[in-house]
Amino acid sequence: MKQEFSMTKDNVTYRFTFIGFPDKKNSYGEIYVTDSSHTTYVFRGFERQAVLKEAKKRIADK
Repeated sequence: MKQEFSMTKDNVTYRFTFIGFPDKKNSYGEIYVTDSSHTTYVFRGFERQAVLKEAKKRIADK
């Protein structure tokens, strides 16, 4: 499964790409986050919500 969406924060656009996560819980997947400067961050793990929370936390710290 592959899903994509974009988010704009402080005039910077982030593109999120979800690969995997067939179930909301107990399934493995990856989240790719690409910013306006074309830098891509990869977050891997189980449980989509937990991985997404970690990705958003890293973006906020940046």
